[in-house]
Amino acid sequence: MPRLIAPTEKEFSLTVDSHYAERMVGPDDPIVVKFRQATEATNLKRQEFLARPIKRMWEKDESGADSQYREEFLLTSFGKRMAVDVYLTMTHCNITDEAGKPVFTGRERTFEEFLSKWGRLWSEWAETIYGACLRVNPSWGFGVPDENEDEEALTEGEEVAGVAAS
Repeated sequence: MPRLIAPTEKEFSLTVDSHYAERMVGPDDPIVVKFRQATEATNLKRQEFLARPIKRMWEKDESGADSQYREEFLLTSFGKRMAVDVYLTMTHCNITDEAGKPVFTGRERTFEEFLSKWGRLWSEWAETIYGACLRVNPSWGFGVPDENEDEEALTEGEEVAGVAAS
């Protein structure tokens, strides 16, 4: 019989390379984050955050008759998507502010409150933290790099060409 188990939680010690010295994070003082595996309830919340309305309309010509159908929809920016995913699953982060207080307390009650803190991070830090989020929740990413690579030749002669190129 299938049995539910508690979502996994995983801790990461992250380093960051950057062209700017103040943005670099080395292994001696890494960014430490914990992420919780998303449940279906988390996925539903995520869909609510990322959903965008579609505006459907018929445009009228000079006589007032419907002439052309048009749809408008808004895209969610990748930056907002990163923030939503981290907001929903990050359970700990050791980044501190100028006064030495934790930036993320884990008590951020709203996405807007979290976003005001997330927006203070260097982009390299945010991207690195998001990468850890995807390691715990890989279905939220764009797939592995070779996901679209075909394992079999599509046409006759492809295998021969591949061997000749090697």
